[in-house]
Formats: sequence, C-alpha cells, structure tokens
Amino acid sequence: MSVTINSTTTNYYDYSVGYNYYTRQVSIADTSSYKTGGAALVGLQSYTITSPSGNVQTGTIDPASPTTLVKNMGLFGNGIEAGTYTIVGVFTDQDLSTYTLTKTTTLCLPTQNETSTAANGCVTFVGR
Repeated sequence: MSVTINSTTTNYYDYSVGYNYYTRQVSIADTSSYKTGGAALVGLQSYTITSPSGNVQTGTIDPASPTTLVKNMGLFGNGIEAGTYTIVGVFTDQDLSTYTLTKTTTLCLPTQNETSTAANGCVTFVGR
C-alpha cells in the first residue's frame, strides 16, 4: 500500500520492510516515487518500529541521499521476536504537509522443514 501525494515533488509515498531473524534486524527502505528533482526538496521521513513486546525504535531516511534504515530488534541477545510488528512512517513534503503510512507484519519463528535443512517461518503483511 502507498499514500498518493501527487504534489509538485512527489507522486506517492511508500516504503518496504525487511526482517532478518538471524541478525535480529528490521530494515526499512524508501520506495516512494518522486518527480524530477523532488527527492532533494522534501523533508526527512521518520519511522517508528514497535516490536511484539513493545520495544520501540525510531529513525529517519533522507530522500535526498537515501540509505536503508536498519534497526536491531533482538530481545536480550536472542533472535528477532515473533509476533506482530507495527511500523509507522511519516513523510513530510516540501510544503510541510505530512502523510502517515502504517504497516503491520506478523512474524512466526522459523521451524525446520521436514524435507530439507532449510528453516521455514511465516510472514503475514497488512498495509494500511
């Protein structure tokens, strides 16, 4: 899901979320569509990640020089928590209008696959 903006700088706001159980990391990348030169004119994107246990991490992405936002969500040195994660992204346009996009993901612990040595888990994604 994305948020349609259709301003002089931006067509729509969106981001992708990646989870790595073994490194305990949640990664967020800007996947918005900007008009020519628009990324350099908009404000920072701010993100709040809430884990199943209520652990909150925040960070920003600058669309003018985008890098992936990576947060360690491990609990007490363990793997990433299973359960429901909520990510709230806020986009600020050139005219200071703000747009919010919330994504919710449920992660299951990986389990051994019966027919191989691979570990299978589940991810359920709900975007709003």
